[in-house]
Amino acid sequence: MDKKSESKIKKSRIVKLIISFMPMIVMMVIIYLFSAKNGMQSSHTSGGTVSIMITFFEKIPGIHITQAQQVKLARCMELPVRKLAHITEYGILLATIYIPVEKNFMLKNSKKAIISVAIAILYAASDELHQRFVFKEITLGGITYGSLSDLVKLVGYSKDSS
Repeated sequence: MDKKSESKIKKSRIVKLIISFMPMIVMMVIIYLFSAKNGMQSSHTSGGTVSIMITFFEKIPGIHITQAQQVKLARCMELPVRKLAHITEYGILLATIYIPVEKNFMLKNSKKAIISVAIAILYAASDELHQRFVFKEITLGGITYGSLSDLVKLVGYSKDSS
């Protein structure tokens, strides 16, 4: 094989590698945009989701929720909805990291998992730092919570793919 052909193949592989990581970059941007919201904006977003859920519950025959019950239910549901959204977005991020790592690198599955989780943890840490600049409090819990959810999902995925 001549040098020109080798160069073309190498460029093609690099382009495929970059493209395979594009979903990860898109997901990181999405998380960044959600993190850029202050507490009030974030509550409004999750509050809208809770409102839709309550409206859905009310459409179930035989269920009537008073205004006072709606307010109480909304308060109870907001935090779990926010945490579930956090787990979901980091789960998707982990998948968008693990899949291209798995497809592009000849490593043991355990090393692929470690690399993927490490990238997700580093991103979670950078996200917590970013939140510091939008007047939110940095918490080790925020980093740990996202990271632990990533690890649990990856362990489950690894068991399924064994």
